[in-house]
Amino acid sequence: MQQKFKRNDRLLKAVEFQYVFDSAYKSSDKYFLVLGRKNKISHSRLGLAISKKSLKLAVSRNYIKRLVRETFRINSNIKQKNIDFVVLARKNIVQYDNQQLLNSLEKNFHKIIKHFDNSK
Repeated sequence: MQQKFKRNDRLLKAVEFQYVFDSAYKSSDKYFLVLGRKNKISHSRLGLAISKKSLKLAVSRNYIKRLVRETFRINSNIKQKNIDFVVLARKNIVQYDNQQLLNSLEKNFHKIIKHFDNSK
């Protein structure tokens, strides 16, 4: 059965986003900047900061948001960790194909997870 991207899987409040921005471990490439910080709950949460400045069209922003949420949702090993993630998109990433973007997201998520696994 497909798991949904539920409300408790999201960063919703400005305070939650600020917690990650204040002292995050960063992973980036030419597609995304992913920030991660340990949280005090039993699962990971995802926040999206896809700006109008980086992607002008709402269609493009929404497309990237769906792609990021789906990547987060289908990777159960990401959700089992207690890390808050915030994903920011680089300029003009819609010109790249889905597989490049998916690979980039997974690589960045796993780099952050590996960092926190090694820092125990």
